[in-house]
Amino acid sequence: MGAKLLLVFVIFLFWDGCQARSAGQEFATAFMQNYVSPFDLPLFQLYITSVNSDCLVQVNVPGLRFTQEVQMIAGQSITVTLPKEVELSGTKRSRNTALIQASDDITVSSLNSKQYTSDTSLVYPMSEWGTEYFVFTPTNSPPSMLKEFVLVNGKEQNTVEVFLRAAVRFEGRLYGVGSKLAVVMGPLENIQIQSQGDLTGTRISSQLPIAVYSGHMCTWRFSKCNHVYEQLLPVQRWGTHFLVAPFSIQSQFDSVYIQASQSTNVTVQFGHTTLNDVLQRGMIIEYKIQFPDGLNIIADSGIQVFFLFNGMRTSYNVIHDPFLVNLLPNNNFCSSYTLDGIAGFDNRALLIVPTNEQAGILFDSLALPGKIQWRVFKNSEYSWTELVYQPGAGGHNVIHASASFGVYSVGIDQGNGYGTPAPCIDPVVPRSRFSIDLPTSVKKPFGMCWAMGDPHYSTFDQRYFDFMGTCTYVVTRNCQKNDSLPAFEVLAKNENRGDTRVSYVALVIVNIGGITIRVEGSDPGKVRIDQSVWSLPVIS
Repeated sequence: MGAKLLLVFVIFLFWDGCQARSAGQEFATAFMQNYVSPFDLPLFQLYITSVNSDCLVQVNVPGLRFTQEVQMIAGQSITVTLPKEVELSGTKRSRNTALIQASDDITVSSLNSKQYTSDTSLVYPMSEWGTEYFVFTPTNSPPSMLKEFVLVNGKEQNTVEVFLRAAVRFEGRLYGVGSKLAVVMGPLENIQIQSQGDLTGTRISSQLPIAVYSGHMCTWRFSKCNHVYEQLLPVQRWGTHFLVAPFSIQSQFDSVYIQASQSTNVTVQFGHTTLNDVLQRGMIIEYKIQFPDGLNIIADSGIQVFFLFNGMRTSYNVIHDPFLVNLLPNNNFCSSYTLDGIAGFDNRALLIVPTNEQAGILFDSLALPGKIQWRVFKNSEYSWTELVYQPGAGGHNVIHASASFGVYSVGIDQGNGYGTPAPCIDPVVPRSRFSIDLPTSVKKPFGMCWAMGDPHYSTFDQRYFDFMGTCTYVVTRNCQKNDSLPAFEVLAKNENRGDTRVSYVALVIVNIGGITIRVEGSDPGKVRIDQSVWSLPVIS
């Protein structure tokens, strides 16, 4: 069994790394407060696509006794409409968490909509949740509208600590700026936190992995206000290279926000300009983005990047309202996506594609129209374009036979807007380039242990703890000599994070089958296999 356990760990290093998968079999999400409640035409929906094969999907909201079960065929897209009572309200706990379970891989996106105020978010599977997050909330809004974020817990009781950057009143107690809000969350419980102050930079640390959604009840800049929200990625899934395409309809400017979890050097390139900045932990900086110049962003440590469409008004009094997108690093690109679109909206896909692979992009199995104009990102091998499409029954697919690229799903309407990353529907079957012969007689189920963050540990028997030592530690290895199994060990080296009281996993070493694999936090997206350096994922 030991060798099989290690194989799971090696695949995790090669494939997951800093990448966030959008496909999975178990999801949980919540619907933040959208504008005021009640309000006209509430609509809360899940867009679900089966990825690999036929599967059975079940959606439950335990707090509302809602259950819906659907048998899906491979590649099918469906919409599940939830009761309007699923929407959260105020700063408090709730059991109105939507649990989505499937017998095979699916992707999930959510729509939170009321009349003239909507947004969407990609919903990540529970396997992609983490234990450390930093919050971002847009600041511009009418006086009565609040910044907000939501904590969504999994199936076990959990302890969560929230280090607040704005005053919050929760369960009868006022928590000031800089204070710690510690809560014990029950299974599938969620907690919505709201504030008049700017919650940006709030750090969230949990004992067990959780999901975090962040946004605003109704934010504005150049238009009327709109509800915006996105699911956040945990710190360990942040990336170091981002490409940001501008939105062609914007006549003024939109905003790109970059946030760091530690001291980080950031370079932003666009047009004839190169900007260099240093961000400290939790700090965020805003850059203006204007058509036609895309942004090429490079950092020496993981960062979180958001695109905020600031809304606009035309000379004919047409108003398009804001939306928020949590941008994906380049190493999260894949080769096939699904697009649903929303009825009544001007639906668009922002495509970020390797310049020499543009001709290979197919939309619903057809080549892109010849009139599409591609624009190159400065000092990059990528270009971007904007594709307008109509929502169709069962959704649309955007694919390339071999190249990885990025797709964002956005849309505008009179007094409305939405945006989020498009779900990746690549089959999840990564293969290591370096095969290791394992005995076929091992039939016991696999297990998993991990070390991540600053730093958090989970053992094979699902015991969780934090440990701040700064030596090299054994994560797992053979307990005794066994000629039928290959010798292996996994080591993790911790280092200080600029504070002698806090450490993090800086280096992981895997020894198996005569091969040594080194994964260093200082070299994101790369692994060293013996004496050679490889980019992730390493595939055959």
